Amino acid sequence: MKKIRSPKQITTANAKKALRYYAAFSTEFVEDAIELLGLKPGSVILDPWNGSGTTTLVASQLGIRSIGYDLNPAVKIIAKARMANDKQLIKATSYLKAFKFTKRKLVTDLPMFDCWFNKSSIHALADLKFYVNTIEDTVVRSLIDVAVVAAIREQLIDFKSKNPAWIKVAKQESERISLNDQYLLESSLQQLLKFKGALGSYSTIATLDVANAQNLPLPDESIDAVITSPPYCTRIDYAVATMVELAWLGMTHEQVRRLRLNLIGTPTVRKASLDLVAQLPISVLSLLSEIKNHPSKASSTYYYKTFSQFFSSMQSSFRELHRVIRPDGQLCLVVQDSFYKEIPIHLSLLFQDMLNLVGFELIDSHLYPAGGLNLIHGHKSINEVALTCRKLA
Repeated sequence: MKKIRSPKQITTANAKKALRYYAAFSTEFVEDAIELLGLKPGSVILDPWNGSGTTTLVASQLGIRSIGYDLNPAVKIIAKARMANDKQLIKATSYLKAFKFTKRKLVTDLPMFDCWFNKSSIHALADLKFYVNTIEDTVVRSLIDVAVVAAIREQLIDFKSKNPAWIKVAKQESERISLNDQYLLESSLQQLLKFKGALGSYSTIATLDVANAQNLPLPDESIDAVITSPPYCTRIDYAVATMVELAWLGMTHEQVRRLRLNLIGTPTVRKASLDLVAQLPISVLSLLSEIKNHPSKASSTYYYKTFSQFFSSMQSSFRELHRVIRPDGQLCLVVQDSFYKEIPIHLSLLFQDMLNLVGFELIDSHLYPAGGLNLIHGHKSINEVALTCRKLA
């Protein structure tokens, strides 16, 4: 069987980096997966954890209908911006050049920005956001959204964390900073320039929306194939990773708190149903037992709960994918092994058991060394794995 190129992103050119996302996989991987699965124009591809939209982007380039969902609304604007063409980039640039800050009265500011900026700066950002929201073309609007957020992040350099998926916040008023209005506009225009060369022209435009992988707004057996990379078992807080984007979208502190709670793989703990845990395969239950009985602090409480809710949510998602994929339809997903303390978590093997439990059979798997984790743990057995499965008829 043909080898699928690595999911690891290798592109470093500014144009491509401008529209990248922390958790994305490579376009080359998606191209090979589509060919391997035999998908053609007329097929329907789903990515239920679409992130920045690599699956939907490549499918659109190939003229194949695709649907991309993600529960995090922040990544939808990145996915939509990647669907822009050069004409829309010119329009976005013109709109941004025409903007002038005003003293207009606004019904509401952008409340999440009080994590970093003072009141006058938040009002200026809300003034710009009000203007951007008047643009009818949602793709043009998304281009500006992505550019402005990148420019805002440049002004938040003092809040940057060593953890790429985390950002610090101001703990008191004196730590909040003032926005340099003119620099923000100039920097936003510079960010738009980076998109030149990263955009294309697409005969098929993907459907992009916000939805939960555990409750997809799709009819039964309506999807030919799924190509995706679900959250890994590493407790990365993707809501915090995109907190600047969420602030720009106007979300409140309470809305972000709820999003953090509901994203799969979150480090925050919600009430988990013991019935859902009991339905997991023996291999997963054995791992959860190892974690619960580990002598380290909080293993039997916090960590057992976070791992339990991760696997319960993933099992629920796999059942939902089984519902929407047609008989003999296929699933290609990228997963990565990890560790809890010294306990190896072979996620690819665990997911195989979980998928088999709901009615999928493994066709093939492709292994890619995950160098970073190997170095950290001193192991050679940690891999990123692409699993290809078929829904049993």
